[in-house]
Amino acid sequence: MVLKKIFKVKLLYLYITGNNLYYLFFCLTSCIFIYLLIDLFDRLDNFLNKSTPFDIIVSYFLWKIPVIISQIFPMVFFLTFIIQFSLMKKNREWEALEGGGIFWGNIVIFIFIYSIMFSFLQMFFSQYLGIQAQIKTEFIWDNLGKRNTKQKQTIKNFWFRKEEYIGHINYLNIKNHMAEKVSIYKMDRDFTKIKMAIYAKRAKISNEYIKFINATICNPEKFRIKHQQFLKLHIKNIDSIFEMTLSQKLEDVPLWKLKGIIRELKQTGTNVEEILTVWYGKIAYSFSIVCLTLFAIILTRKSKNLPLNLAVGLCVSFVFYGLFVFGSILGKHGILPPFIGAWGGNFIFGCVALYYLFIARN
Repeated sequence: MVLKKIFKVKLLYLYITGNNLYYLFFCLTSCIFIYLLIDLFDRLDNFLNKSTPFDIIVSYFLWKIPVIISQIFPMVFFLTFIIQFSLMKKNREWEALEGGGIFWGNIVIFIFIYSIMFSFLQMFFSQYLGIQAQIKTEFIWDNLGKRNTKQKQTIKNFWFRKEEYIGHINYLNIKNHMAEKVSIYKMDRDFTKIKMAIYAKRAKISNEYIKFINATICNPEKFRIKHQQFLKLHIKNIDSIFEMTLSQKLEDVPLWKLKGIIRELKQTGTNVEEILTVWYGKIAYSFSIVCLTLFAIILTRKSKNLPLNLAVGLCVSFVFYGLFVFGSILGKHGILPPFIGAWGGNFIFGCVALYYLFIARN
């Protein structure tokens, strides 16, 4: 009897998985097609005006597919379960399962584990192939001449700490490594006193040194000030601080590399709230699949009207995405801790879903 029940449960899980993969394939394919069609109409004029070869156009849109999947997969996975569960509700399959002795909680646990597996899959896909595809599409688009001049990569009002030095740069151009209004303070061993201060309106920054132009050197201990036309201050790996920060967009840095950047910048005393929020956000966005899937169970448990459920599901998706973006902005600006800012939307939707699932179970 026990073996028969286990066999029934396994068949049920295979049935749910098979149906889900079937609906997921068609939903994902449809969404990708619509997305590509809109993007084609939006960019076609530029492709034609630049006489872009056909193979380049095809390459652009093929690389666009992994980017699209990385962006829309949580919402598509959510809508797929809404469709599947709504049809199961309409066909009275839920009632038949419960009437046949299948505990509803077991199904919820299976779906929970199933969605976690897809969360890991989406995170790996988006942080590897998705990022590579994003870089490829941006490279192709940038070389069409749409952007005549790339924006200068600059840093403004930047503090850093390296070895026994604390520095402030008012403006730094990453491309030519030229800085303006540079102040460097050499501290004592305990970082309680300033041993030397160097000021300059301009400086050249390399990976091994800072070369000041028309520098003013202050020695507080000896009450001396002197001027020097050129001064070279050796600080190893100073350039890496800025390169890691702005050499590419944070969203284009894989999750595992971003962690190394955060660790390196923390050692320099740099504020890492923005980067840390992005790091948490990458994980939170992938695991939003779990929260949205639990929400799909609640929604379809109450209604079997598929059009209505899809409409509500789309509204829920937009609200969730709005909370995710809003929390990320607050985290990047230090208003909320990075973890809370990135995971806030997941916590809210997850708690609501678990609360209603607990009520439904009782």
